[in-house]
Amino acid sequence: MHTHLRQFSKSGFGTLFMLFFIKTASAVDAPDPVDTTNNTMEEVVVTATRNPVSKNKAAIKTEVITRSEIEASGKTNLSGLLSVQPGMHVSYANASGNSVSMQGLPSDYALVLVDGQRLIGRTKGALNLDRIPSETIERIEIVRGATSSLYGSEAMGGVINIITKRASDGITYDATLGYGELGQFLGSTGLYFGSDRLSNATQFAYRSRQQYSLPSETAPEMTGRSFEQYNVRNATTFDLMEELKAGLHVSAVRREEQGVNNYPDPTDSVKILEEKKESTIADGGISLEHKTDNNTFRIESTYSQYNDTYTKDYKDPADATLNSVEDTREDYADLVTHWSFLPIESHRVSLGLENIWERIESDRVPSGPVNRQRNAVYVQDEWDILQNPGIQFTPGLRLDYDETYRENLSPRAGLRFDPLSSLTLWTAYGWGFRAPSLKELYQDFEFSKRTIKGNDELKPESSKSITADAEYRIGSLVFSTGIFFHEIKEKINTVVIVGNPKKPPSTSRYTNVDAVESKGFETGFRVNPIHSFSLRVNYVYTEAIDVKANRPLDGQANHAGTVHASYKILPIGLTASVTAAFVDRRPYYNATKKETEYKDSYNDISVKLEQKIGKNLRAFVIGENLTNEYNETNLVRPPRNFWGGLTYASF
Repeated sequence: MHTHLRQFSKSGFGTLFMLFFIKTASAVDAPDPVDTTNNTMEEVVVTATRNPVSKNKAAIKTEVITRSEIEASGKTNLSGLLSVQPGMHVSYANASGNSVSMQGLPSDYALVLVDGQRLIGRTKGALNLDRIPSETIERIEIVRGATSSLYGSEAMGGVINIITKRASDGITYDATLGYGELGQFLGSTGLYFGSDRLSNATQFAYRSRQQYSLPSETAPEMTGRSFEQYNVRNATTFDLMEELKAGLHVSAVRREEQGVNNYPDPTDSVKILEEKKESTIADGGISLEHKTDNNTFRIESTYSQYNDTYTKDYKDPADATLNSVEDTREDYADLVTHWSFLPIESHRVSLGLENIWERIESDRVPSGPVNRQRNAVYVQDEWDILQNPGIQFTPGLRLDYDETYRENLSPRAGLRFDPLSSLTLWTAYGWGFRAPSLKELYQDFEFSKRTIKGNDELKPESSKSITADAEYRIGSLVFSTGIFFHEIKEKINTVVIVGNPKKPPSTSRYTNVDAVESKGFETGFRVNPIHSFSLRVNYVYTEAIDVKANRPLDGQANHAGTVHASYKILPIGLTASVTAAFVDRRPYYNATKKETEYKDSYNDISVKLEQKIGKNLRAFVIGENLTNEYNETNLVRPPRNFWGGLTYASF
């Protein structure tokens, strides 16, 4: 399939371009008289309070990556989009894929949602964000700090909510086709229909890439993984009555990866193996919402299934006895009942119930399939204390109950103050928690004569966090700054219980033994001095430490910065965008030497040139990783590459 699609892209690229060009030739060739990159409509966000509210009035600070910003970045998946956001660090790894951490906390503590529904399928605590293509995303909402008062487990560092594209009035469609170096191929399409009572969005995306060599002195055969991925999603909403709306969504992702990996054997030799990972995620959900001017009652039910097959094929025939095929299946079901109402004019109160069911079946779980159920209740009050100056206070509280670890209480309080029309101040304090995963509770993992055993007596990790932010606006200039502090206790880690980890065989066990602190500040600005030019600059300082060992957290740099600039030559319809990120040297603990070693700092620079052709067609060229910085251990990403294509949108 991959070969056929690649041949099609080579042979049909010019033909497709001509068809698009002919179709749009009758359209107005001149570009729009003004730049429409920045949407002047009032943005509505939902993540911070689970209620739709104007971004300009949100009591909890919410950052939004808009569709226009997604297109200008040239990034093709979620990990790329987040890698250039302030306070977000993307880890690049062969085994777990590209995952994100927030404000110095590991990726386990960033809750990722798609249209408000939890994304499952973690490997070593990390979610591979490459499986979400940017072509399907309308916007991304980011809330930093502990948000467990609304969302429960994993929302200790913050929440990332991906909002997929939705239909507008009438029938619209879009399509993208691209091809480039490393055998990259991208094909996506979306069909959208909207009427007074019915709305439907159907999206399909396909992406693939070949293996690429990684610079390795110990294993010249080592490669970055090739992949082939399919995404399909359908979302429908229907107005049953004037105040009653029903929703239905289904989606599926199929991803295959393959590459050559290596690891040091206890005999100081190096073993080479061909790894293959096949994973599928399917989910579906229904919702029912009754909404009046002052009351909203919503019921949502979702079900997700994640299947993973991991194949190890060692190159040395002497190691053939180590070859294996491991299957893992995860099931997740969620039922949320949410009621929002106005008891008096200045208060919006939300009450919610959540029921969660999880199940895991794996070759690594010796006891067979295991499952658990969690139940939660939450309450929140959005209180407008004053109108001028504006003061809003949002306290919230959630109580989770789990048959394994019993009760867990998560309070949060947020305050917004607008002393001037040009100045907004936010602060929030909250408790968070992460429930031990079923893998940590029950799974036994064996690798290179090392065994890690599950522990069904684990307690949830707990956290306390405080954030404070300020935003000042003058004309088109927006200046922002903020500070953060996170403290995690009862952190789960592995402890050796049999043998010596330096001289396997050895056995370790998951245990609540560690503590983590993360603190720092963020600052930056964005400006649009003229319609055709925009600039965004951010800097983040982070200090994250393992409290028990008194050393820096692995992979977390102290300094990081991002720059994005976009310029439009309106008379000819050409847009040039540059996105750059700087990441300072990163600490990694060497257990053999018992000291922290630092990996070199790196830059990530990408460019995108986009030419408008007629009214609906755009041609683009993208250059990624222009500094050509990558390696086989902690920066497993493709080398410098270029690719291009066409995008057509009927709207």
